[in-house]
Amino acid sequence: MHRPSQVSRSEAPAGTLSAYARAIRRNWVIASLVTLTAVASSIAWLSVRESRYEATAQVLVSPLSPADPTYFGLQLIRDSGDDPTRVLRTASTIVRSPQAAQRTAALMGRPWNPKQVLDSVEVVPQGQSSILEVTARANEPRETARLANTFTREALAVRRDLLRRQINGTLSELRGRQEEGGPGTGLSGRISQLETIRDGEDPTLSVVQAASPPTSQIGASTPVIVVLSLIVGLVLGAAAAILRELLNRRIRDEDEVLDLLPLPVLARVPETNRRARQSMNGAAWALPSPIHEAFRTVLIQLTSDSDESGRTIMVTSASSGDGKSTSAVNLAVSIAATGQSVILIDFDLRKPDVGRMLGLEEEQSLLSLVASDSTSARLADVLATVPGVPNLSVLAPIGMPDRALGFVETLHRRVPAVLAEAKELADFVVLDSAPLGEVSDALRLVDHVDDVIVVTRPGHTHRNNFEIMRDLLERTSHAPTGLLILDDTKAARPRYYDYGARYAGRRGTGKRRLARFSR
Repeated sequence: MHRPSQVSRSEAPAGTLSAYARAIRRNWVIASLVTLTAVASSIAWLSVRESRYEATAQVLVSPLSPADPTYFGLQLIRDSGDDPTRVLRTASTIVRSPQAAQRTAALMGRPWNPKQVLDSVEVVPQGQSSILEVTARANEPRETARLANTFTREALAVRRDLLRRQINGTLSELRGRQEEGGPGTGLSGRISQLETIRDGEDPTLSVVQAASPPTSQIGASTPVIVVLSLIVGLVLGAAAAILRELLNRRIRDEDEVLDLLPLPVLARVPETNRRARQSMNGAAWALPSPIHEAFRTVLIQLTSDSDESGRTIMVTSASSGDGKSTSAVNLAVSIAATGQSVILIDFDLRKPDVGRMLGLEEEQSLLSLVASDSTSARLADVLATVPGVPNLSVLAPIGMPDRALGFVETLHRRVPAVLAEAKELADFVVLDSAPLGEVSDALRLVDHVDDVIVVTRPGHTHRNNFEIMRDLLERTSHAPTGLLILDDTKAARPRYYDYGARYAGRRGTGKRRLARFSR
């Protein structure tokens, strides 16, 4: 009997944001490492970063009127009338002079030189006002303020010296003219005026505010830089996680399994820890309680609506190493533990592992089963029993003779007869088939079984193989019964599983061993 597949959840694809969130969650280690690296890099940079401070002095620009005769003939800043910003640009050029830088370097002392002073001082207009800002940058707060104030003072001193030289030159000229023309030349008033302003400051430039030592460095503070690096690290970490997700060709989790193949999840089998992994010893208690309960749940779902005997169950997977063979063995052992007879047949002829897992000393051959009809052996004659596991019979072949594909084709033609005989001999028949995502051998079995169980192991199953298996199964006339998720972190181990364990241990019923999902 075949059951139509049922979608166990909504088939609507998850949104882009949800997909990104899953990618980051699955690759949180990479995201965390990238984030921590970004933060650590910022902290390392902060530890070696050179401290830089900034201080500003303000200079008032008071241009002379073009009609003012007092300073006529002197190189002073005059109002252009039509473009005030042009006046301020001219004033900033005058203040930031090489002479001022040279004098400042001499007063500041080593290691300052004129070029370093000019590189560290900037003179710019303050918005639409008549103020020039003389901004200096240095490594120490007091040094920064000293540099700004010294440069401002020496820039105005350069202007004062220039004004004095120009006035002295003009006075010499006027006095010469006065001597030549006599006392009635009318130059005495002009001479007296120039002598009055000769020792004064440049009337167009004056300091309105001195620079004070800054209290903080230039740029963002250390906490802000660390927070920004954290944000950048989170973005880069998320990008790295998403990129790894795009490059990873393995199925990540159960959600992706169900997106690719929406089938009921028959059971989730928990992962066993390394210490607990031991080889099977052929006893029913070889399965730990959570694993035994998972396969018992599978059996209950397969038989909940049917009492028919001779039920045939095929176990397949997309990739080798997904745990298909171990699942088939564990399912057969779980069925046998209920008191029902079961035959386990290893149809993974290219890589048979059932005999090794069950500890069979002599593996069997299928040659007698594929002989001509008149000489072929009966299935009952070639079945082997498993010591310590009553009700379980096994057909575990040694594989394809000489790797002959013709042998596989011949055997598959005998499948209907072999399975018909198996149904007469046992209540259940469990088939371990080859991984359908890698070879097509299992397709010959689909039409002759009652249930197809797809085993997948997130983190191991190849997505390409899973898609191939899905497409092949969709082309058959029977849909798979459900999924078996191995090594699943959602399969928690409730404390109820320990119920009776101590009692059984005190009575010495045997040492439990855990089956490892190796194949």
